[in-house]
Amino acid sequence: STYGNDTQTVLAQNDSLYDVLKALEKNKSILSFSSVSGLIRSKKTQEEKIRVWKQFWSPDKINTTKKNLIENSAQFGFKPTTFSKFYDLLHSDFKPMEVTDFEPIKSFSLDDYIVHDDNGTTITSLVKVDDYHIDALRKQFENLPNTLLIDRQQVNETFLGNLKNDFNSLIGYSLIVVLLILLLFYRSLSLTVVTS
Repeated sequence: STYGNDTQTVLAQNDSLYDVLKALEKNKSILSFSSVSGLIRSKKTQEEKIRVWKQFWSPDKINTTKKNLIENSAQFGFKPTTFSKFYDLLHSDFKPMEVTDFEPIKSFSLDDYIVHDDNGTTITSLVKVDDYHIDALRKQFENLPNTLLIDRQQVNETFLGNLKNDFNSLIGYSLIVVLLILLLFYRSLSLTVVTS
C-alpha cells in the first residue's frame, strides 16, 4: 500500500511501485500482482504518455498512415471512410483523467484499491508471492517512503497464535469461576474438590 495526504502524490508513488512490481513479475520474483496503476495513473504520468503519443503521431505520420490505409484497403473492397473513427482518434486532443472518471465502470471497483478518508489517501496493490521470495520482497520495500507491506499470512498466524493463547487463558479463567461457584453453592471445600 502507498499512502499520503494528496491523491496525486500517492498515485505517483503507486506508479513507481507498479513499475517495480512489473519488473519483479518479469523476473519471477513474485507470482502475480493486481494494482490500480494498470488503469489509473497520476496526472504527471498521463501527461507524459500523452506527450509521447503526440510526438509519435505527428501530422505527417497521420497523413501518411491515412493515405496508405485508404489506398491499400481499397484493394480489399473497403470504403475510404471505413477507418474514419481511427482517424478521429488520431486527431483527438487527449486530457489526463481524474480518478472519479473511472467510478462509472461497474466491472472495476475502485473501492477495493483506493481509500479516501480524513487521514488522506491509501492505494493498495495485491501481490502474490511464494514463501521462498517473501523475505527478499520485504527487504525491497522496507525503506520506501509512505509504503507499507502487509503480509496476510503473517498477520493471520499472529492473530491465530494470540487467539490460541487467549483461548487457553479463557479455559483457565472458566475453571476458576466454576470452582468458585461450586464452592459458594456447596459451602464445603471437600465437596467442591470431589465434584470438580
